Amino acid sequence: MKARLVKFGEIEVEGKRYTHDVVIDGGKVRISILNSPGRLCGN
Repeated sequence: MKARLVKFGEIEVEGKRYTHDVVIDGGKVRISILNSPGRLCGN
């Protein structure tokens, strides 16, 4: 799996660009929910 920093705040993993936090686990990419604003506010 290849990942690279495109620019500040943007990462590219296997040709797909993400502008939010991601988790790469077991070769799968998913959006990170740990830093979402709703979680911090108790929603």
